[in-house]
Amino acid sequence: MDDYYSFIKKVYKDIGVDLSLYKEKQMKRRLTSLRERRGFKSFTDYYEGFKLDQDLKKNFLIELRSMCLISIAITKGGKF
Repeated sequence: MDDYYSFIKKVYKDIGVDLSLYKEKQMKRRLTSLRERRGFKSFTDYYEGFKLDQDLKKNFLIELRSMCLISIAITKGGKF
């Protein structure tokens, strides 16, 4: 199974956010960028980092919220 798909399944199971509902190419690009900025080479390593570092997980959730709000704004033509 692709590292990305395993990651989004684990995120769904852990925090209840279904990242598969978002445009795959766009979400994968954004999450890859976020993961690389945090210094992780794979999504598996990134997810494992959540277990060891609650601040990393918290920051992921903050970034994810921002990404999802941006996606929603774009979908709705920038209107809330």
